[in-house]
Amino acid sequence: MKTTYNERSWAIDVISEINKYASKTNRKIKRASGELTISTPSGKLFPDVLLFGEISTASILQGWELKFPDTSITDEELIKNAVKKAQNLGLNSFLLWNVTTAVLYVSDDMVNYQPVRIWNDLSHIKQREEVIHHRAEWVALLQKILREMNDFFDSGRLKTTTIIEAFSENTVFEIVLNNVEMVADALRRETTRNAIFDAEVQLWWRSVKSEYPMEIDPYKVLARINLINWLNKLIFAHILKSFYDDASAVDTITENMSIKKTQELFRNISTKCDFLNIFNVFLGEAVLTDQAWSHLVQFNRFLSEIQFEKVNQNILHQLLQKTVFASKRKIAGQYATPSSIAELLVRLVMMDKSLLFFDPFCGTGTIVRKAYDIKLEYGQQPDKALSTIWASDKFSFPLQIAMLALSEPKNMGQVLHIFKKDVVELKQGMEVEFNNPSDGSLIKKTLPAFDYIASNLPFVQFEDIEEMNPEVYGINDFISKATEENLTLDSKSDLYAYLPFFLWSLLSDSGRLGIIVSNAWLGTEWGEKFQNILRRFFHIEKVITSGVGRWFNNVEVVTNIVILEPPLTEVRGFRVLLPGTSCLPRVRGRESPWAVGPTPYPARA
Repeated sequence: MKTTYNERSWAIDVISEINKYASKTNRKIKRASGELTISTPSGKLFPDVLLFGEISTASILQGWELKFPDTSITDEELIKNAVKKAQNLGLNSFLLWNVTTAVLYVSDDMVNYQPVRIWNDLSHIKQREEVIHHRAEWVALLQKILREMNDFFDSGRLKTTTIIEAFSENTVFEIVLNNVEMVADALRRETTRNAIFDAEVQLWWRSVKSEYPMEIDPYKVLARINLINWLNKLIFAHILKSFYDDASAVDTITENMSIKKTQELFRNISTKCDFLNIFNVFLGEAVLTDQAWSHLVQFNRFLSEIQFEKVNQNILHQLLQKTVFASKRKIAGQYATPSSIAELLVRLVMMDKSLLFFDPFCGTGTIVRKAYDIKLEYGQQPDKALSTIWASDKFSFPLQIAMLALSEPKNMGQVLHIFKKDVVELKQGMEVEFNNPSDGSLIKKTLPAFDYIASNLPFVQFEDIEEMNPEVYGINDFISKATEENLTLDSKSDLYAYLPFFLWSLLSDSGRLGIIVSNAWLGTEWGEKFQNILRRFFHIEKVITSGVGRWFNNVEVVTNIVILEPPLTEVRGFRVLLPGTSCLPRVRGRESPWAVGPTPYPARA
């Protein structure tokens, strides 16, 4: 059977000739790649040919669109698609070539691209059947174009970019997120077919909807989260290739691989390289449209061409930071902690930078990252700093971002103490499981008493507690038993009023607790009862609020930072009130908030 020489065949030959030419020169253009995208109903996301600069800096130079002579070089759709792809990658130039004519387009504003150079050397080639017979001629023209293109790059007229800049907002991330509406529809349809999945989504939404007060459609929120989740998995797996050979399996993901098989692939990578919180399966992540999956696979092929295993570690570090920033911007809730507030909180709480730090509501990891940075600022080595930082959250997805936030090239191989657990389940001395990044083996560690706990407590109004967090009511039994008085929190208390008493049991004898909460407790009837009970367990050292505006944008809630310390008196054995003190003493060896003395006191059903 006769093989047809088509545009794809020609593109492969062009790429081969570019690489042959680049290998013999030492100029800006170092290599070319293609086959990032195959023709699908969803369309191509990336150019037919990509030119790359230095591998170590992940430099991207230019995209080319290749057509045969029967496509006009002035075809509006061809130009429109080339402009969009250049903008997606943050490039101010692209080349169109239909064998007969090649045109270089350049833009000064990344909006209006104008032709600045035309090559008409092969104007005599009019038919697609002629291309294969004029190889020597188009190769000669290709080499001429490459020489002049290198001159353009040397002059600075053509902008180059890196993988870091390509991940800026409204670029590569945005391409995939354009699928949110369709994926949301797919999730909605899945709930009609699967009652269990429907219940899981409803339960999840009840738990997180307060974080998204401007959103009324849970399926759109979940769709956006899951698309970001897939992007993060792909990016991080490629970064891991620099440190673990097993992570190279990510290069095998193709359009023909099912989502289920891809999930298994990530499980295998996690088993061998750890980072379970990044590669874990999330609610509804397998419910994607064909277009969304095609876009993710094309994105993965693009990442494969970057050759991360050869990229400078500083670039990898910047890419991780960019990924975390983009993820937070796209999916973080209304109450995500601003960076400056997180830093203030940590500096107020963490007196001795060498001691243990914990954020039990870590969300996307802003606070624990600040704790890590501050530890380094005071001279701690990265491995020591990481070994003294713990973080947990009730939900899987924010843990992915938190783990990304703490991951750095210099930290690969270190165990990150990030785990999924509801705070009501936490007890000093309980076993927490992690994976050894070196060999994938299971590591069990005992949850210690923490010297410092700092957290932005979840904001849930009292009307929603019964539905979302009814288990917290059991803390009233503990409060009453521990104080030996008939003290309980008011039934109109918001969720955060219950949480300091769970955290009290996780602190070391001299530990400090810093929390970000709504200021409602300062002027309400339930707040008075809360303050009274809080003073039985803690010394309230500071209450800090802003005098110039709200800390959280577009949120009506006014917040403050509360710094709490336990009393200095230490008594071993049963917890008792000492004469003349207003606080309960710290006691070594207690098991949980449900344990007063040696007898467990269970939560109310």
